[in-house]
Order: sequence, then C-alpha cells, then structure tokens
Amino acid sequence: MKKLVLLILLLSNAAMCLADSASYGHLAFDAQSSYSGKYFVATIMKGKGFPCSRVRYCVLKFSKDSVAVSYPTRAYCNTVKLSLENSSDNETLTKNYKWTVVNGILIIPEFKEYTKYKFEEKDQNYVNGLSPKAISDGNTRSDTFTYYKYIGGKPAKSILDIEQKVARQWGIQMDYTTGDCTAKYDYKAQECALKNEKVFEYLTTNFGKNWKVVFDQEVADQVKALANKRILEGN
Repeated sequence: MKKLVLLILLLSNAAMCLADSASYGHLAFDAQSSYSGKYFVATIMKGKGFPCSRVRYCVLKFSKDSVAVSYPTRAYCNTVKLSLENSSDNETLTKNYKWTVVNGILIIPEFKEYTKYKFEEKDQNYVNGLSPKAISDGNTRSDTFTYYKYIGGKPAKSILDIEQKVARQWGIQMDYTTGDCTAKYDYKAQECALKNEKVFEYLTTNFGKNWKVVFDQEVADQVKALANKRILEGN
C-alpha cells in the first residue's frame, strides 16, 4: 500500500513538472541525454543605472547525479575597475542538489525555483565570463561599455548631450566619430561597427534583442521634451 501511494505521488509530481515545463518553457530537458558537464543559465534580476548596471544570474552546473546551483552577480560599469569591484561570485549562496528522472521528466526535487526561471544552455566560456575573475583589473576605458557612433555631418550638441545622459543611465558611454554627408568617411563607420561588437553583445544580453529600439526611443523622447520646453519658454 505504501509503495502504491509513493508511486502515485511520484507520478503526480512528474505531471506537475511537465505542466510547468509546458507552461513556462523552462528547462525543456530531454531525459535521454547526458547532462553531466552541461551548463544552464537564467537571468533572474537586472538593475540599470550609472555608473553600473548589475545583473544577477542563476547558473546550473550538472554532474553525473547532482547539480551545483550558483548565483553570480555581474556588474557592467563604465570602467573595468568598477565592474570588478561590484561583481561577486556569491559563493555562500552556492548549493548542490540531486537531480533525477521521474516518468521520463528530469526534476530537481529540492530546487523549486527551477520552474520559475527561463534557463538557456551555455558553454563553459560564457559561464566563466560571469565571474569577477574574468574581469581584468585597472581603471581603463573598456570597449565592452563604450558605444562607438559615426555621425555624418555636424551633430547638434543638445542631442548628443541627451544621448550621453541616456547612455550613462544604461551603464555605458558614448564615443563619437564625425565625417560628412558623402561616402568619403564610410570606413570610419565600419571601424565603429567593428568596435561595437562587444558593447552590442553586452546590451543584447542584458536588455534584449530590441535594446537599440528602446535606447533610441528614450533619446527621442527626451529630445522631444527638450524641444517642447524651449517652445514654452519662447527659445
């Protein structure tokens, strides 16, 4: 009788896990695969500000029959030194749990949060990059936090000032290169595009694929507000 009750409970739990997975799309594991040595990462908290934006991650590192759950905090600041000082592995929060397969579904019985977070499989290099150990010390300018922008023609200083303000709120800084309205300086635009690979990766990771639409809209809204203010003031 006890064995029957236990079996019913196990099947009920498996059904609940399956429902959670189907509802939220989290940890869509294939229980027939080997997860030893694999990493899964979820972003669980974001804090945007200046001079640092902070992101808290939940990292799952699987071994043969257990999974290490850690919560590194990665700071993205406008200098490498600040990024290092404000990042942490949070080693005291790391815990190990047993994982198992019930009715073909992989579950981590004592780690309830795994159905709340949206995990994605990542390689070891990505996970290592979340640690402060991956950040080089030194108060220097970093391409990771610098948005290089080519402007053809003479820019309006008021618009650039607003764009720089918004950039600081996003934890980055602007670096402008100017040219003219011809194709003479197209090579400068290409140089900026190459330099922007790191900062665009950071912005995409922490603010989503549509970060540029949101960023440009914030700038446009503030430019419009400034224009309206000047109209009211008669300037």
